[in-house]
Amino acid sequence: MNWLRTLVVVSLAISGYLFGILEARAGTTCTADMSNLAFGNASTTTASITYKCETDTFPSAADTAVLQMCFAIGEGRSPGSTVAQRSMNDGVDKLYFNVSKDPGAPSNDWGNTPGTYKRVAIEVPLSASGFLGLRRTGSATGNVTVYGRIPSRLGAAAGTYTNEFQAGDTTLMYRYNDTLFGSGDPVDCQSGGAPGVPDAFPFKATAAVLGSCSVVTASNMNFTPGGMPLSGTSTGNLASSSTIGLTCTNRTAWQVGLDEGLYPSAGVRRMCNTDGACLSYQLTQPDGATPWGDDLDVNTVVGISEGSRQSLTVHGRVNDQPLTQAGRYSDTVKVILTY
Repeated sequence: MNWLRTLVVVSLAISGYLFGILEARAGTTCTADMSNLAFGNASTTTASITYKCETDTFPSAADTAVLQMCFAIGEGRSPGSTVAQRSMNDGVDKLYFNVSKDPGAPSNDWGNTPGTYKRVAIEVPLSASGFLGLRRTGSATGNVTVYGRIPSRLGAAAGTYTNEFQAGDTTLMYRYNDTLFGSGDPVDCQSGGAPGVPDAFPFKATAAVLGSCSVVTASNMNFTPGGMPLSGTSTGNLASSSTIGLTCTNRTAWQVGLDEGLYPSAGVRRMCNTDGACLSYQLTQPDGATPWGDDLDVNTVVGISEGSRQSLTVHGRVNDQPLTQAGRYSDTVKVILTY
């Protein structure tokens, strides 16, 4: 009685082992990750999608697994962005950019619909292993380049722009030849073969627009009509003005200062003639009262650009003072633009 019970137990154990060995399996799994599309202050950049595909089939005699992969990219999460016109946002303004499949294509030709996907066909080499060598396994990795381009930064405000592409905005779709069930080779990502489980490859598109400013004009200041030489025993009270024109990137903070000129004395600007005789004068800000200097945040003119040309008036005054020598007096003052 004891001998028979032992024999039955051994038979059941062997049956279970054979069932585990002959269990059929078939499948290919693909995953992907993407680096950020980081423009910085440039107008073009690239990013890379890295994919990995693994195949495990049993039983099978195939030497390769044939795959068709499609990488779809949508509009992202920036407000107002669309696939046809993608944009990054800095919280206030938009900066438009393109996502392309080809470095020579300036258009926004990479989308999330059939015909606009980036399609890649590969073959995964398979090797035999397992029971009687009937199991076939293999893996393959690769990279797909994404090309980014900002068509124009003209009029863009200074700031940091971002568009975040989350899981719902990116999709890796693929189909493969299921050798176990004889599905045949895939034709594209929509037909033929067997469908794989889609994966996502989230990324961010980022760009920086740096603030920039330049002085466009700085007109001369003449205290006497037509620049006539001074004459007489005193200068009298003289007044004149000059205009400084500057352009800056929208929302760029700037400061405009004026240095002391060529012949200052004890912090007072002076105009001098060729013989070394000098006359003191003052320069004031557009309000006509505040002294204009070059100490940042102290006596400079401060502003934030709205993207259009700025015009600043410099007021000049010569208080009545003795004129020891008749002639022409001049000075050169530097406009100092800080942003």
